[in-house]
Amino acid sequence: MRAKELFSSIEERMSAELFRLRQCTEFLQESKGEPLLKNLSQNETHDWFRQVKVRHHKKESPLIESFNEAFESKFGIQRIHQRAIFTNGVKSFRLQEGYQTYYVFPTNRYNFIYNPEITSSSKRYQSTFEELQENFDEGTVKGLITELLGYTYVSENLFEGIDKDAEIVFFGIPYYYAIHKNSFPEYEELYNMLI
Repeated sequence: MRAKELFSSIEERMSAELFRLRQCTEFLQESKGEPLLKNLSQNETHDWFRQVKVRHHKKESPLIESFNEAFESKFGIQRIHQRAIFTNGVKSFRLQEGYQTYYVFPTNRYNFIYNPEITSSSKRYQSTFEELQENFDEGTVKGLITELLGYTYVSENLFEGIDKDAEIVFFGIPYYYAIHKNSFPEYEELYNMLI
């Protein structure tokens, strides 16, 4: 069977899901063919395609509070950290134990932010938070981190953020699509099926 016939056969079996992915036109256009990855828990009921609801998680920490405060006034969304999707490009992505790698496709009308220097905000700012706590009280440190976050994140040019291998944070959407990386080890094959 020739490669073109094989792709045609795959497309037929996956046509409904591929149609849904093609509706992510903003992301497909703005990412310029570069993938974003996310760790998702293993799930036997989903093989290659998942529609993931953006749920409100209950994690709390002084760092998360700083993140929320920094962006609540900027974007008017309360508890943005708990309602966001944190993704990475291929170079900065790290698979976590007990998880699987998925390509992320945010639905249209998403918002995004990134800091060009940050590949993992939780690791980077947690270590900064801990270092500052050696010299200042928690309230002062929280204020400094809040100010730092507010000034260092941008929401312009998604491709530039992906290209700089920054952690991209999506928010303001109810769900996103996720495709198991093992289904399309070469992202270009999937991307070409979608455009």
